[in-house]
Amino acid sequence: MKSVIGWLKKQIRYYFGFSQTEANGVIVLAVLMIISILIPVSIKAYLQRKPLDPNYISRLDSLARQINSQIVPIDTGHAAEIIKSVELTLSYFNPNTINYDSLINFGLAEVVSRRIIKYRKMGGSFRKPEDLQKIYGLTSWEYQQLQPYIVLPEISQKNELQNFGKPDAQISEHSIPRFDINSVDSVKLKEIQGIGEVLSSRIVRFRNSLGGFYSIDQLDDIYGLEPYALENLKTSVYLSDNFQPEQMNINNVEIKTLVSHPYIDYNMAKVIVAYRDQHGNFSDIVELLKIYTIDSTWFERMKPYLEL
Repeated sequence: MKSVIGWLKKQIRYYFGFSQTEANGVIVLAVLMIISILIPVSIKAYLQRKPLDPNYISRLDSLARQINSQIVPIDTGHAAEIIKSVELTLSYFNPNTINYDSLINFGLAEVVSRRIIKYRKMGGSFRKPEDLQKIYGLTSWEYQQLQPYIVLPEISQKNELQNFGKPDAQISEHSIPRFDINSVDSVKLKEIQGIGEVLSSRIVRFRNSLGGFYSIDQLDDIYGLEPYALENLKTSVYLSDNFQPEQMNINNVEIKTLVSHPYIDYNMAKVIVAYRDQHGNFSDIVELLKIYTIDSTWFERMKPYLEL
């Protein structure tokens, strides 16, 4: 048994770079987890073998009959209408062309759907997503759900035709500006369609924790961006040619600093520092690939943020 435990400790220290104390802790934790799993299973098996008191079973049956007699049947039709009014099944749409059936399929009420169609028939049009809020009966919650999916291609096309052939200085104020993604603030980001206050703040926090973006494709790593908003963001920002992301010195950086980077979790940070403590300073960043848990995909993504 001792030889098995000793072999297990050796493997844990080799693969994860743990110290002797940390390896012992892992083994103790594993034993406790196994015990915590086996105890409930054993108790359940014991209780299943133990016969129940007939009087106890009789009291349970009596209680169940009393509860069943007081249950009010659910109106399934009404429940379905409630669910339909709350859950919206959405896809990208143009409010100036969408038909009545599609609006119903979105989960909107019939009266609201008819008002949208009637508004258009009377000559009304939606020139910006906020115009949809003019429809009486459309709740603010429903609008918030619909807003990221609203597409108005005819408006952007109109702006492009108006601006065709004009010098840059004469371009309409309604054209979408482009921002440097590594210097833009959350206020400017909110001007991009589909990017609200929460997402704009999240983008800035993610950029700062990264140390700056070196590729527009890194925007894919931001949590919560819908495809339409992500596409708008990518077409509205650019990278400065002379920008250099902030770098960490791999030979003196501590675990706390490593973990603060979005691409490094706690376990990976511990392995990197443990490997450095055991083998000395890195002479080349490529030496990180000698660590068992690091692959080339992660290394290429993280490389611009590392230095010696």
